[in-house]
Amino acid sequence: CMKSLLSYLVLLCITVHMVLAKVPNKEIESLVALYNSTNGDSWQRSWDISADVSTWEGVTVRNNHVVEINLFNNNLQGVIPSSIGDLEKLESLNLAFNGITGELPKEIAQLTRLRVLKIEMNRIKGELPLELGRMRSLMELTAFNNFITGSIPESIGEIKNLKILNLSSNSIKGNIPKSVGGLAQLESLGLFENTLEGSIP
Repeated sequence: CMKSLLSYLVLLCITVHMVLAKVPNKEIESLVALYNSTNGDSWQRSWDISADVSTWEGVTVRNNHVVEINLFNNNLQGVIPSSIGDLEKLESLNLAFNGITGELPKEIAQLTRLRVLKIEMNRIKGELPLELGRMRSLMELTAFNNFITGSIPESIGEIKNLKILNLSSNSIKGNIPKSVGGLAQLESLGLFENTLEGSIP
């Protein structure tokens, strides 16, 4: 009986701790901005933004911070807001297979803890941010089948942990940066169906 009571009290303490866990307002506001700018009411799996953040579909909270967003194939229609950069503890962002338009905001480079960035199969246009090299923790970057233009930033060679880089089926032009040759951890490189020129470094 005492053991059952002790187990109940431990469970109650954990539950109370979870209820009292507070995600910073800046992070909540960033999520709400993403919801609003991508027509959240029409998502296949929508959020109840009046409920606790930890209950939102595809959002993982750890130690009171948002660490993962997985909205794969969820009918997102619209742009990624610049406030995405406020999710400073974010480790994984999967927005692949949606209808996202507009440019990839340069503020995304503020996500220095991000390990996975998946934005493939959208309608993203414009150039990749020159600041991309600041994302030193990035291990996977997949952005194939978009409308990305411009050249591959030289700073990409600063992402020394990068294992997967796939920028195929875009409108990227120019040379492959020499810095790509310094990505010693790279296991997969996809650059087909672009208008790249020059020699392979």
